[in-house]
Amino acid sequence: MGFLELNYLAILVSAFIAFFVGWMWYGPLFGKAWMKLVKINEKEAKESMLGSIIGGLIATLIMATAVAYLIWALEVTVWYFGLKVGLLAGIGFVATYAINDVIYEKKPFPLFLIKVGYSLVALMTIGAIYTLWVS
Repeated sequence: MGFLELNYLAILVSAFIAFFVGWMWYGPLFGKAWMKLVKINEKEAKESMLGSIIGGLIATLIMATAVAYLIWALEVTVWYFGLKVGLLAGIGFVATYAINDVIYEKKPFPLFLIKVGYSLVALMTIGAIYTLWVS
């Protein structure tokens, strides 16, 4: 039954907040550094913005649904445990997978930090918000 028992409004809200965090992360906070590391300019970034926004929003909704399911399955009822679920998902899955970009593809380590940093913050935000909402 799991997926039927999830609070989809809480998923939607937490996903939109995490998406906003991503907009700030890849915009005013680390946007210039990120563009330099991936070797694109502002014009190229703006040309692909609509597709990036749609794809990013879909990805964030999937991520929020996965975190919500983990919280439901683990019967997490306290916000800081929801935060920990997000942190563990970020470190255990995202960071360990993304480090391969550095090891095998020789991507710059600062790019890893920017990408994984956002994932950790987004997953922790989703975990905390979802748990607060449903408890």
